[in-house]
Amino acid sequence: MRKAAIVLASIILGWATSGAIGAIRDAFPGTVDVGLDLLLLPGAFLGLIVAPGGVHGGRVNIWIASVLIGNALFYGALWFLLLRILLRKTLRSSGERSSTPRA
Repeated sequence: MRKAAIVLASIILGWATSGAIGAIRDAFPGTVDVGLDLLLLPGAFLGLIVAPGGVHGGRVNIWIASVLIGNALFYGALWFLLLRILLRKTLRSSGERSSTPRA
C-alpha cells in the first residue's frame, strides 16, 4: 500500500514538475531559457530516440509527445527516489525514538 502511494505521488509530482518548468518558461520568456533548456534535456533525449529528426523532422507531434512523457517519467523517477529516501529516513528515526528506553 505504501509503495503504491509513493508511485502515485511520484507520477503526480513528475507531471507537476514538468508543468512548472513549462509555466516558468512561459512566464519569463528569454530570461531563463538556458537553465530551462537544461531541465528539459531528459525528455529531449527520449524525443530524439523516438523521432530522430527532432522538431525539424517529419514527425513533430510524436517528438513533442515523447518529450513531454520523457520529462514526466524522468522527474517522476527523481521524485520516487527522493520520496523513498525520505520515507526510509523517517521510518528509521521514528524506530530509533520508539526503541530508546524511557526514564
